[in-house]
Amino acid sequence: MCFSLKLAFMKTPFFLNLTINALTFCFSLFLTTNCFASEKNLDSLLNKLNNTIEFVDKSKIHLEIAYYYWSANPDSAYFHIDKAEEFDLQSKISDNILSTRIIRGTLSFDLGNYDEALQIYQSVFEQTNENTDPVIIARIISNIGNCYSQKNDLSKAIESYRNALDYLNNNENTAEMAVIFGRLGNLYYLNRNYVEAIEYYKKAGFLFVNIGRKSGEAITFMNIGNCYKQLNAVDSAIVYYSKALKQFKSFGNMQLYEAQCLANLGNVHSEIQQRNKALKYLLSADSLFSIIQNPYSIAQIKTDLAYLYLELEKTNLAKYQIDKCLEISKKNGYDRFIETSYRLLWKYYDKLNDCDNAYTWLNKYFFFKDSIGIIARQEKIDMLLTQFETERKEKEIEILKQTEKINRLEIRRKTFIQYLTLFGLFVALSFIAFLYLNNQRRKRINFILSQQNVEINQQKEEITTQRDEIESQRNILQDQNLMLEQFRTHTTHSLRYAQSIQAAILPSEKVLQQISPEYFVLMKPCELVSGDFFWATSFDDYHVFCVADCTGHGVPGAFMSILGLTALNDIVARHRVTKPSDILGFLRESVIEALSQNDAEQLHKDGLDIALCMFNSKSRELQFAGAKIPLWIVCQDESIIKEHKESFKSIVKNGLSLFEIKGDIMPVGQSPLMLGFTNHCYNLKKSSVNIYLATDGFSDQIGGSKSGKFSSLSLKKIILENIEKPFSDQSEILSKTLDEWKGSLFQVDDVTVLGIKI
Repeated sequence: MCFSLKLAFMKTPFFLNLTINALTFCFSLFLTTNCFASEKNLDSLLNKLNNTIEFVDKSKIHLEIAYYYWSANPDSAYFHIDKAEEFDLQSKISDNILSTRIIRGTLSFDLGNYDEALQIYQSVFEQTNENTDPVIIARIISNIGNCYSQKNDLSKAIESYRNALDYLNNNENTAEMAVIFGRLGNLYYLNRNYVEAIEYYKKAGFLFVNIGRKSGEAITFMNIGNCYKQLNAVDSAIVYYSKALKQFKSFGNMQLYEAQCLANLGNVHSEIQQRNKALKYLLSADSLFSIIQNPYSIAQIKTDLAYLYLELEKTNLAKYQIDKCLEISKKNGYDRFIETSYRLLWKYYDKLNDCDNAYTWLNKYFFFKDSIGIIARQEKIDMLLTQFETERKEKEIEILKQTEKINRLEIRRKTFIQYLTLFGLFVALSFIAFLYLNNQRRKRINFILSQQNVEINQQKEEITTQRDEIESQRNILQDQNLMLEQFRTHTTHSLRYAQSIQAAILPSEKVLQQISPEYFVLMKPCELVSGDFFWATSFDDYHVFCVADCTGHGVPGAFMSILGLTALNDIVARHRVTKPSDILGFLRESVIEALSQNDAEQLHKDGLDIALCMFNSKSRELQFAGAKIPLWIVCQDESIIKEHKESFKSIVKNGLSLFEIKGDIMPVGQSPLMLGFTNHCYNLKKSSVNIYLATDGFSDQIGGSKSGKFSSLSLKKIILENIEKPFSDQSEILSKTLDEWKGSLFQVDDVTVLGIKI
């Protein structure tokens, strides 16, 4: 069956990172010379070199020759920089020596050797002293910051730039300040704050105009164009790219930056559907990059031309560009462009309606993408776990603060009630004394009245006290209910966040699609997070998949699942172990080692039950090893199973047999029985079989009219009854059956069932 796959292509911006590199390189280069050597005056420079006596003049001439070879022949550029340094050492002018060494670091930086450039700049900075020109010191510190910027250590880059500005503010050096403004613009660009980046680029451009540095102004135009492109202001981007291109062409020896401008203009016109103009600009850029011999830039422009040719329905030209990009990328190890080339080849064959080749290159693209994404996923897991732990601690601190605040308010309220009660008693006693003195003449009547008043007041006090006590208890209960509600809310949020972490760890179901298009995975956690998990991976002709049940469920089980998934990725995906019994053996060692690191006496007996299969698509061999979880195989050809002398159970219905191959009785973890796991092998030949792996959560679920367990036998019967239905329907039937059986009762354990046809 032929599928027409229409995935969206995401085209990366043309040479934006190279443009930033170009800006920082030229900013540093402009500080050391006012012009570039051209091919026309190279002979003149060599003649001057032979006729020059002064060491300083010879050094300057060698530097100008180095600028001529800067992009075309870096080895010659290094040679002439070394010669310039030799003459500087003979002249014994320390500032000239430092400046020449700075230029050497700038060349390393422009060639992409950022660690080497950083080492050179730091070495030069250590050679400065109190007599060194502050402008040179600022230049060194600024270049150090630029290296940190390229290494994505932005905090150190900003600190370096600020230190450099301190030197420049004291000396008011306009050229160096223009460099710093440009580099600050680069940082804002990298942080995607394009409006701020434009402001700093314009400050740099204004200073370059004041000092007459047309080259710096041109590169500033190009970077402003990049910012407007990111802001989707296409017209403004084209204006600034065109200004930059015009100035670069006028210099005649800045082909790298001229090519970048052409590529950026081609990209912008391609996005606004002006494909003929885009093709013209891209072909011009390709020609210049080929002259410069910059492999990374050539690979980039080849992918952009391939995209455009595919849009123009020029498939032959697109195929040529893709092949050239793939050749360069494999030679230089450009993983990003290898991935893009695979994706382009899939698109190319899809346009030709060559379904077989399209499907082949699509598989290669996904496999390559998954293979280079393992480290990124692990870093994402670590980041999510750290963020989860941080938020949990912050919420605990917030709850403690709220509790302390409530306690302080309660103490103040009780103190106020005590003062109010004492004041009431004082008023009552004063009133009684007043009545007693004024009614002496009517002793009997007043005595009776006074006694009655005393009783009434006592009753009033008792009622008031009881009312206050009731109100106090009511307020306490309200506060406690509020605290319990907040605690429940925070706990639920934490569990939901843990659920998202666990979802990020589980493998994509696309891996199962590589094994077979017919499959389902039913996962019903007992709580928000699960102690059950499934895992799968594919490489070469091997396909490995499993389900596992960790000790406990909820948060403890989830942490055990993280341990199991991480270990399986290391054992299978990294070390390429394919025998199931060996995988379980290594997994058991990993679990025991992880749980006993802080438990010298190995009191932790936690572990996991697992059923793991390996299928070789070339030899049609199926291998299985299990720990307490069996393998269920449904097939018509019983010889596949019965030719092996192994104990198994089977049930038969509608001409199909379901065979159960039990796993070992020992878990993956510390246990009294620590033997090697049994490895079962079956040759499926040309037969098609259905494989089912299930944890004990489904069969152990309490429910039904008698509140009994569902049982493993009932689950196998349901599977056989619905074996002919699509796998998506099978999953829905199992889920509905479990919900009906459970009814209003609680789910007792996590449930995971994996079914696949091979």
